[in-house]
Amino acid sequence: MKLKSGRKVAFKRERYILLGLLACMFLCTVGYAILSQQVNISGVSNISTNFDIYIESITESNLYDAATVGEPSIINKTSGKIEVDLNKKGAKAIYNVTVKNAGNVDALITSIEGIAEANAQEPIDIMFRQTSSHITRKLILKV
Repeated sequence: MKLKSGRKVAFKRERYILLGLLACMFLCTVGYAILSQQVNISGVSNISTNFDIYIESITESNLYDAATVGEPSIINKTSGKIEVDLNKKGAKAIYNVTVKNAGNVDALITSIEGIAEANAQEPIDIMFRQTSSHITRKLILKV
């Protein structure tokens, strides 16, 4: 009698293992079918941007043994003209150049072109450089 009952227990265990494996296969098949579906998205997107960055003003800040010749002027949106008479050795002129972002896109000024070229031209004793104020976000051109 022990043999019969032992076979029944083994048969029941095998049946549960077989049912468990079939259930796993079924779940894997269903999961694969769900995950392998293709999703098609169609539509039109419109983006409206306005990139408008320009020099708003050029103002005289400090002059040391120097004199401004005429008024600083803005030539176009991205360039300006400053004329200074440097009277003595060590003369210095500091101007504040305010750049405004009137657009709706964030922008970052990473460089100002023309300073290295201006320093390479005669007279080479006159040096141009830029500094920036992180608080007011104004660019200052020192001559």
